[in-house]
Amino acid sequence: MEEHIVKIFSTRNEISGNTLIFANKTKADIILEAELSNMLGSAFINILSDEKNDKYFHGKISEDFLKIHLGDLNEKFYVYGPPPMTDAVLKQLANLGVGENSITLEL
Repeated sequence: MEEHIVKIFSTRNEISGNTLIFANKTKADIILEAELSNMLGSAFINILSDEKNDKYFHGKISEDFLKIHLGDLNEKFYVYGPPPMTDAVLKQLANLGVGENSITLEL
C-alpha cells in the first residue's frame, strides 16, 4: 500500500494541527482506523454515508459539516477520493472562501 499523507506528516513530526475527515460508506470500509486514530486522536473524524453508527457522523461531507469540523480556513487542504466526492468537496471549499492555492488535489 502506498504511504498515506498522514503517515508522512507523522514521520516528519508535522502531524500536530492536522485534521483528517475520512468519508466512507460503512464502518467496514474505514482502513487503518486504529493507526489513524492513534496518530490523530480527536482530529480523526469519520463520516459514513450508508450506515448509521453512534460512534461516527452520518451523511456526506457538506459545507455545514466542514464549517463545524475545520478550524482555520486559511490553512492548507489535501483532498483525495473518487471524482464525484472530490468535485463536491472542492466546490464546498471554494464556497467557504478557500483559495485554489491552499488545496492539494490527489488524483
